[in-house]
Amino acid sequence: MTDLPIESPQRDEPKPQGHVMGFVDTKVDLQSMMTALRQNGFPDQRFTILQGTKGLEEFETMMEGSQWGESAERFTAQGREELATEGILLRVEVRDDAEAARVTELLRPLGIRSVFHFGALIDTQLTP
Repeated sequence: MTDLPIESPQRDEPKPQGHVMGFVDTKVDLQSMMTALRQNGFPDQRFTILQGTKGLEEFETMMEGSQWGESAERFTAQGREELATEGILLRVEVRDDAEAARVTELLRPLGIRSVFHFGALIDTQLTP
């Protein structure tokens, strides 16, 4: 009989189960948002910035299969339009609904718009 390897549970923080995405008007606003995220415990590897043609291509790939309703479809259409016209999209990986709300509250005063949470089981628009 061969012994199976013993797996010990990971004690690291839980892996993100979804992400929050929203639109940013300027690079100055984006820098402020990234600073706020870092100061509140979000490492750089938890956020992605999309902009321009390459960003639009990545966005299209990311959104495949994420159409869970009319609001997600509107977000996708807005994303295409924003990225095609030099807009910036910020995506932050989150662990759960509570963390999505926390990210939204951090970034809303800094100018993020049309925030949407794509969670493990449900997609929710968090700001207009």
